[in-house]
Amino acid sequence: MKNWPHYKFALILATFFACTAQANQANTLEITPITPFPETVAATTKTWASFLVTNISSASVTPINISHFSHKSGLSILDSSTCSHILSPSDTCQIDLLLDAKWPHQNVQETIKILTTPGYDISRYAIEVFITESLPKITLKPARASTFLPKLPAFREPLVATHDNNWLMLSGSFGSFHDFFNEFNTDIYVYDPIENELKSVLIAATDLPAEVQQQLASSVPEFLQDGDIMYIVGGYYYNPDDESYTTLNTVTAVDVPGMMHAVKKGEKHLKKYIAYCSATTTPACPSNPSDPLYPNYFQVTGGHLGKINHALYLAFGQNCKGDYCGDGQVYSNAIHKFIAKPNFHNHTLHLKVLSSVVHDDGDGSGWRRRDYSLAPFMWNGVESLFALAGPFTPEVFAHVWTNGIMFDGQINSNDNFIEQQGNQYAAPHLAMHSRNTSTSYVATFSGLSNLYWNDTNELIYDDTTPYGNILDLISSSYSGDAREYVNLKPIYNANPRDPHIYTGLSAIFIPIEKYYDQRDVLQLDKLPPHSKTMVGYIYGGLISTTNTPFDNLDGVEVTNQVYEVYVETNAAGKVFWQNVTNVFTQN
Repeated sequence: MKNWPHYKFALILATFFACTAQANQANTLEITPITPFPETVAATTKTWASFLVTNISSASVTPINISHFSHKSGLSILDSSTCSHILSPSDTCQIDLLLDAKWPHQNVQETIKILTTPGYDISRYAIEVFITESLPKITLKPARASTFLPKLPAFREPLVATHDNNWLMLSGSFGSFHDFFNEFNTDIYVYDPIENELKSVLIAATDLPAEVQQQLASSVPEFLQDGDIMYIVGGYYYNPDDESYTTLNTVTAVDVPGMMHAVKKGEKHLKKYIAYCSATTTPACPSNPSDPLYPNYFQVTGGHLGKINHALYLAFGQNCKGDYCGDGQVYSNAIHKFIAKPNFHNHTLHLKVLSSVVHDDGDGSGWRRRDYSLAPFMWNGVESLFALAGPFTPEVFAHVWTNGIMFDGQINSNDNFIEQQGNQYAAPHLAMHSRNTSTSYVATFSGLSNLYWNDTNELIYDDTTPYGNILDLISSSYSGDAREYVNLKPIYNANPRDPHIYTGLSAIFIPIEKYYDQRDVLQLDKLPPHSKTMVGYIYGGLISTTNTPFDNLDGVEVTNQVYEVYVETNAAGKVFWQNVTNVFTQN
C-alpha cells in the first residue's frame, strides 16, 4: 500500500532588514498575528486574518504599506486596516487581510511589507497557506416509495432521455445478473415524476421498422442524448424466433419530444419520430470491410457514446455472438469519431466517420474494455471524455481495468490518467465542473468495485471486484492533477428495504435539466451555495443481499428503486471524503 499524500503547512514568521545601511539597527515595527490564516483553506471560500503592528522604536514613525500581492494569490488588504497614521513609541495599529481562495492545489506564498518613515526600515511577515479542493457534498435520499415504486418497471440498464423533466425509457432488461433469456424490454415508456404518471406503448404494436424494434428491445446498446435527439447504437439482442443472440448493426436517432408526446397520447404510429441506418438500409451504416476482425464500426454492445463539440464518439465495447458471447467475442479496442445527420421526414440517418484509433487486442492500453462508464470532462482546459475502468484484461485469470483513460477531440489519449480504486463496472455517474476553480469531477454510485466498506467500517480492497457500497469521486484541475476520494460511509445505507443491501450495478443517473450544460455536465457554480440542491435521480439496476453476486445469483434481483441525488457546494464543517488516490495499483 502506498502512503497517502499529505501536506504540512505553517505560517512562518520572519523579520528582515530591507536596507543594508540599517543592518545593525533593530526593526522599527513588529508584526504579530492577532487572528492568523489557517494552514489550509478550501477553494471557493473567503478567509480573513488580522495582524498587529507595533512601534518598538524610541521615535515616532509613519507606517506605509508597500505589500504587492499577486492577483492570483487572492490576497487583498481591507479598508478596516488602521495603519495610516503616525505611531508614537509602543503605539499599535492593525492590518486586516482577505484571502479569496480560488485555485485548488495552490500554495499561496506572500509577504506583508510595511515601510516606516522616517528611517526607511521595512518590516515583513511571511504568509504561507495551502488551498485545498472544496469538494462538493453528495447525498442520496430514497424517493417516496408509495409514489414511484407501484408505477415504475423494475429495469436494469435502461436508456433514458429527458424533456421537460419527463423520462423517455427504451431498451433495458428485466433479467437478473447475467440473465438474458427472453427478459428484454418490450415497451416504450414515458414517466412524469412530478405527476407520477406512467404511459407505455408495446414496441411490437408500432409501425417502427423491424431493425429499430429489435434495437429498442435489446440490451446494453450505446446511447447519448444530444439536445432533443437521442442516438442509439448497436445492442445485444435475443431473437425469440430462432433463440439466437447477436449484436445489432443499427444506429437510430429518436426525436425525444415527439416520441414522448405520441406515447403519452397512446399513439402507435411512431416511425415519423425516428431516423435510422443498418447494414441493409440505403444509405447503410458505415463499415470498414478491410478490417477482418471488426468490419462494422457500429455493431457494438457494452461500449459508450460521448460528445465533444459537434462530433460523437463511439468508445470501446464488443461484438458479442451467442448466449453470453458463447459463439464469439471481439472487442473493438477502438474509438470512432463521427457526425450524424438525421432526416426524420424520410427516416434516414447519414453517418460519417471522421477518424478512428484502434489498438491491438490485449496490448496493455486498456482499450479492450466494455461495461464501463464514460463521462464528459475538461482535460487540460478542453472538452474531453473520461473512460472509467471496466472489464476485462486479456489474461486467463482476467481482472477489471483500473487505468482511467482520458481522450480529447482528436482522440489523443492519456491511457493512465488515474489508477482508479473503486466502482470498476458500469455505474450511475454524475459529471460536474466548476469554472471558478477550473476543476472537473466525476462521481460514480457503487456497483461492482475493488473497494468497499465492510461491516466494521474498514475500507477493503479486493481485486475480484465484488459488489461495492461506495460513492467514488474523481477530480482533476486543468493542470491534470487527478485525485480520487470515497465517502466515509456506505452509500446506500438508507435503502428503504435493508441498509445492508448492495445496489447501483446497472442503474442509471437521470439529470434534472436546470443546472446542466449541453453535455449533461452539472455546473457547480450555478448551484445555490451552502444549500442542498436536488440535481437528479438514480433509478433501477440490480440489488444484492451479498457483496459476492457471482457466488450467490439467487440473492440478486432487478429493482425499480429511485433515489434522489443532492449536491451541496462549499459545505462547511464535517469532512465527507477520504483520499484514496493511487492507494493500490494493478494495471
